[in-house]
Amino acid sequence: MTRLIQLACLGTLMLISISLVAASETTIGIDDYSVEPDNMITAPIRINDTVMLGGGEINFTYDPTVVYMADVLQGDLRFSFKYKINNGSGWMRANALDVDGLSGNVAFAYLDLTAVGDDGDTSPLNIASANIFDINYTDISYTVDNGSFTILSRDLVITKKSESWVVMEDKTYNIAYTVANTGSGDAGASTTSITIDGANAATDAVPALSPGESRTATLGPFTMAGDSDTIEVCADMDDVVSESSEENNCKENRFEHPAPVPVLTPPGLVALIGSLMIVAVRRVKKDG
Repeated sequence: MTRLIQLACLGTLMLISISLVAASETTIGIDDYSVEPDNMITAPIRINDTVMLGGGEINFTYDPTVVYMADVLQGDLRFSFKYKINNGSGWMRANALDVDGLSGNVAFAYLDLTAVGDDGDTSPLNIASANIFDINYTDISYTVDNGSFTILSRDLVITKKSESWVVMEDKTYNIAYTVANTGSGDAGASTTSITIDGANAATDAVPALSPGESRTATLGPFTMAGDSDTIEVCADMDDVVSESSEENNCKENRFEHPAPVPVLTPPGLVALIGSLMIVAVRRVKKDG
């Protein structure tokens, strides 16, 4: 009797477990990815919360101007794995079988994806259609969870620039600037240039900058030749960093030496007051 009760309890637990698994909705999906330019990632297509999966076929699409699919690797299903890639149109089709059936979360296939677009480009990673079935060849209903593939961007910008006098009388001054990486990916080490009146005046080594990171430096002193200098500060002078925009690397302005204020000596001050009085007297006589 005890044995029968134990078997009944075990059977009940098994039924409850199967019911819980069956109650979960099967999803076919792929994650979102952010990838450095020219880099490759391996992305699994997953079939999650499935019960006794026997096989299926999945059609997958992407933007071939952003993503290049180099290869498709077999996932957890062990038999009859075949695939076809069309990088011209941006699609892939794969099918696989497993006679023993797989339950839970299953990797259907692994995609080798390379970033071939420009910085900041994004491609959808879409499960265009699918047909999956259990070991009895009964269709399994599912929902789709599509992903995306974004190429990280780097953008070095001179966000601040200013000049300050060291000795105004000698026309010597310093230049301060801030360079920031406003992109979404890491920017490698670079060099900032300072040009005064069209001539190279100085360079400054800038370390690698993470997204949102900036660096501020002060260079000098420089000597103004005339009464003003046209000063241009440019990030990444050697173009070693691939950027989403190369049009915002420089900032330019004109820095002027203030005109000297005349200092009047006592005799000069007396002469100025006398001149003003003469003008005033003449105006009174004229008006009178």
